[in-house]
Amino acid sequence: MPRRMSGAHESRVPLLGWIAGAFTLGAAAWSVRPHTGLWADGARGWTAGELAAVAIVACLGAGAWRRRRFAALCLLLAGCALLGAARVAQSDARWARMLERWGLTEATERRLVRVRGVVVTIPRADERAWREVLERGDALCEDVLTKFSVSEPRIRFDIDPITIEPAPSNALAPHADLRVLVDGLASGCLPGDTIDVIGWLTPLDTSRNPGGFDTQAWGRSRSIAATLCVASSELVTRVDDAPVSVRALVARWRSWVDVVLRESIGEDAPPDASALVASSTTGGVWPGLSAASLPFRRTGTQHLVAISGFNFGILAGAALWLTSLIRASTVASGIVLLLLAILFAATVESEVSSTRAALMGAISAAALSFSRSLVPTVALALAALVISWSDPRAPSEPGFQLSFAAVIGLRVGAGPLARVFASRVGGVGVASALVRRLCVPVGASLSAWTATLPIVLCHFGACAWLCIPVTLTLTLPFALMVVSSNAAIALSSLSPILGTTMGCVAIHSSQAVLAIARSVDTLPGAMPALRTVPVVDQMGDAELRLDMLDVGDGSCHLIRTSTHSVLFDCGSLDSTHAGSRVVVPALMALGVTRLDAVVISHPHFDHFSALPEVATAFRVPRVIVTGDFLAWARRAKSAPAVALDFVRLQGTRVDTAEAGGVIVFGDSRWQILRPPAGVGFTDANEGSLVARIEHGNRSILLLGDIGRESCVSLLTSGDPKSLAGIDVMELPHHGSFLPQSAALVERVKSCVLLQSTGPRRLLKDRWIGHLGDATRLVTSRHRACAVEWHPNGSMRVGVWTGEHYEWRAVRSALAVGRDEESTLEKHSVAHRPAGPFLEIKLQKARVDRHSECPVWHFPREWHPRQFGVALANDERAVGPRRHRSGNRHIGAEDGEPLGDFVDLPLRPPD
Repeated sequence: MPRRMSGAHESRVPLLGWIAGAFTLGAAAWSVRPHTGLWADGARGWTAGELAAVAIVACLGAGAWRRRRFAALCLLLAGCALLGAARVAQSDARWARMLERWGLTEATERRLVRVRGVVVTIPRADERAWREVLERGDALCEDVLTKFSVSEPRIRFDIDPITIEPAPSNALAPHADLRVLVDGLASGCLPGDTIDVIGWLTPLDTSRNPGGFDTQAWGRSRSIAATLCVASSELVTRVDDAPVSVRALVARWRSWVDVVLRESIGEDAPPDASALVASSTTGGVWPGLSAASLPFRRTGTQHLVAISGFNFGILAGAALWLTSLIRASTVASGIVLLLLAILFAATVESEVSSTRAALMGAISAAALSFSRSLVPTVALALAALVISWSDPRAPSEPGFQLSFAAVIGLRVGAGPLARVFASRVGGVGVASALVRRLCVPVGASLSAWTATLPIVLCHFGACAWLCIPVTLTLTLPFALMVVSSNAAIALSSLSPILGTTMGCVAIHSSQAVLAIARSVDTLPGAMPALRTVPVVDQMGDAELRLDMLDVGDGSCHLIRTSTHSVLFDCGSLDSTHAGSRVVVPALMALGVTRLDAVVISHPHFDHFSALPEVATAFRVPRVIVTGDFLAWARRAKSAPAVALDFVRLQGTRVDTAEAGGVIVFGDSRWQILRPPAGVGFTDANEGSLVARIEHGNRSILLLGDIGRESCVSLLTSGDPKSLAGIDVMELPHHGSFLPQSAALVERVKSCVLLQSTGPRRLLKDRWIGHLGDATRLVTSRHRACAVEWHPNGSMRVGVWTGEHYEWRAVRSALAVGRDEESTLEKHSVAHRPAGPFLEIKLQKARVDRHSECPVWHFPREWHPRQFGVALANDERAVGPRRHRSGNRHIGAEDGEPLGDFVDLPLRPPD
């Protein structure tokens, strides 16, 4: 129990702390997983019951021992914990009702809406818009093959919605913002503006792969309910006669501070140093922040990049030092600290950690202003209660837990550790005095690190052992950077020369911080000693397992046995960082520690874009490609050439595979069925590698992006056994429907069908009626999927729910009869002409009350309740995705596409 310094009544301090702890513990326990009501989840019901049972048992036990005060305390704490749980349930129920009114339930597709709202954050372009500038400044941090992706840059900002049409008027009860994504380099608005915007309202989702990013939890932590995808800034209209709100004024203030900071540090400053200054001063995400934060992430000092209580502590310490120099009174010091907390909260761009820091600073300032002693336990308990009540899900977040754990560690352990270290320092000279002074920050860092270590290991599964010495080394230049950058903002209005001078000091301090962090990053032991992604799922006792990752429009399959792991394809068209942000974290979360090989089916970008990152992360010894892939790689500076050159520099051997070959990985046998040797293909899809994988009596057929010619070749091959007894089959070309593909599916009669694709191919599902009783796993519907074979002969499929796999049993191919004598002629569908897929008409439709513009009208049976807006002066459409002439080609070299979306020109996707 903390000792009273003066004035405050000591007996009330621990009670408030216990109450705050019980309330936050109940809130954290209840918000472990998303839910919709107080008793909607049985696990939470059991949690509440356990808390009540513990309280009753403790009360009865205390009554038997005649400890009435202890019994009352147990009941009080249990009641506080239940109150915290009820508060979370109430908040989540309101949030779920709001999303339901908006039409953003889990089973509902994205909706075209018209939103009026206030721009509350600064519109910023992502780093793709600044790629050339970042390259010149050596501050580009992206995947190796990102430059071959032609995805357009976007402007991002948040709006506080006033009305959403169509939506009920009472659908905005909880406070929630929308994240707006505008394609292009113009936003059409400024911070504080009231705007009308037309776009696709898209719900936030949980992680779609093991180890993936949970956008739903991210949005809830920042009160962002959904995203609004806008195709052009021309769909953003400024409302001039709108009243000015408090949030609009705050947004304009932040925009002014951002402009002043940029002018102070100058346009010629290195991008990474400028981004670090902005991140530590206003929380702004400037271009170059990814490269600047990389060494901090690797050395475990990410808290220096993300603005938090450490930044406010530096500013508060500087302010109190200045007030002590002028011998200001305690009340004046408290007022200065209170004003600083208000300015800090108003300036920093919507960071939860900065709000916590400002709140704790305001409480401390109030204590100083009223000449009361600063009792840390009271400030901590009050801050925890206020934050937990206003944001009930905050106690379950790592940032909340780390912040309060660090403060508790500093309060409990910093002083004793410093005294222990100082007592072991002998001598009376200057050197001894300096060492004793150094014992204080060392003790503080060690106590904070010890208190936060269990939380870091629990949430992130990694710990960098150099965190303490690196933090101590960087504290002085980092503090100088923070103070000088804030001084530059404050002095720019009074004297531009002084502002520019302080901006130069901030930039030089930032460069020193980056130089030290990057130097430490090269030392042995700088990397975390444990895995950077917690393992959420492993093979267990399965003898064979196939995992299909959700990479959007792309393909990635992991085949594992008890001794070997092989990756078949690893690419995506949807993600510009598919390797570092999707594939590698997913493989780590699945327990993969090494890969014996990576097999690439053909030279299209959506099948190999993540290859360099996978080869680096898992030290892949072997990459297997087709001869067609090598032919593409002979073109200088092409994507296949860059990929193969990179993996060869990593020490990876590149081999080729062709029809008739056999590759052995332990007990697994990969029989290559296509492509034939020495045959060139005008269409890279037809040259896709086709492999039949056998492990005992289990079999898998992977087909890549084969088209008509390859399907007919497989159906008419002289070896009928090559397509017999297949347990799992990949649908050709991500499930694009062709009569020949349907004939192949009917011929194989696999029990499980895999389709790795984005949602566009499912707008009209033409496979219905051709799949029989097979189980089809589709990534855009089911997220990541898995198939397991066990030694007892059982076979099961799993679907990723966002937290774990849900498994169910299926029949094996051994239990299903096969017609091995079936031929191509028996399947009339193979000879049916493709025909027109769908007729789309350009019509006129009224999308708001004032104007009329052309729209793409989709028939009800294809895309119910959705349509896209076509701009009068633009061929692009506002939709979930845009299509150019039906085909999606990305990149081009000598007129040849690097990848495609569908195989037929001038045809919408299926």
